[in-house]
Order: sequence, then C-alpha cells, then structure tokens
Amino acid sequence: AETVALKKELRALEAQLHDAREDSASVRGQLVRDREEASRLSAAREDELRTSLHEATEAPAETVALKKELRALEAQLHDAREDSASVRGQLVRDREEASRLSAAREDELRTSLHEATEAPAETVALK
Repeated sequence: AETVALKKELRALEAQLHDAREDSASVRGQLVRDREEASRLSAAREDELRTSLHEATEAPAETVALKKELRALEAQLHDAREDSASVRGQLVRDREEASRLSAAREDELRTSLHEATEAPAETVALK
C-alpha cells in the first residue's frame, strides 16, 4: 500500500514537473518575445534620437550658412545703394552741366540773332 501511495505521489510529482517545464518553456518564450520587442523599441528610439541629434547639429550649420548668405546679400545691397547714390550724384552734375551749356548756347544764339538783326539796320543806316 505504501508503494502504491509512493507511486501515486511520484506520478503527481512527475506531472507537476512536466507542468513546471511547460510553464518554464512558455515563460522563456515570452521572455524571448519581450526581449525582441524591447530591442526593436530600443532600436526605434535610438533612430529617433540619432535623427533628432542630426537635425539639432544640422540646424546650427544651416543657420550659420543662412547668416553668411544674409550678410553677403546685405553687403551687396549696401554696394548697390552706394552705386545708386553715385549715379544720382552724377546725374545731378550732368543735368547742371547740360543746363549751364544750354544757357551758354542760348546766350550765343541770342547774341548771334541780335547781331544778325542789327547788321541789316546798320547797313541801311550806312547807306
């Protein structure tokens, strides 16, 4: 009777051992899946951080380049304004010179006209 009881207990313990092994295999399988998921999430997060870092380091370089371009454009604008002022100044001087020459030519023509109209009267007076 004792042997039968021990055999029953042994079979019960073997069944428990079998169940424990199945549970252990199931837990190991879940652990593997959890590790894979954690690894996938970690890789995704690492990619996000790498992208953020790249964008963060790229932004200052882009900002520096844009600032250089802005300074170059501001210098070109300054030069263009100086050239425009110079051209306006030359235009004013040219207009003044043209006005002076026009006034001188007008005086010459007036004198010539006066002399031309005076000459026939003088000729008549001499005759």
